[in-house]
Amino acid sequence: MNGSAVRATELGPAVVTCNRKHFKRLHRATAGAHGGIITITQRGDPVTMARRLHERLESETDLAGRVLHIYRGG
Repeated sequence: MNGSAVRATELGPAVVTCNRKHFKRLHRATAGAHGGIITITQRGDPVTMARRLHERLESETDLAGRVLHIYRGG
């Protein structure tokens, strides 16, 4: 398992990453004992992706133990 992924989730706050594969694996391995994982698609306009991330986070109250996916869309 990726050491930086483990360390990031140990620190407590939610983590935003493009590394979907390792962090999804980490979520399963920790049984959701983390501050939250947000995976975001690397492809796509950065401004659009930031807006989608912001909009999604506005509707969330607690990210602990959850994995959210922000997609490029169409």
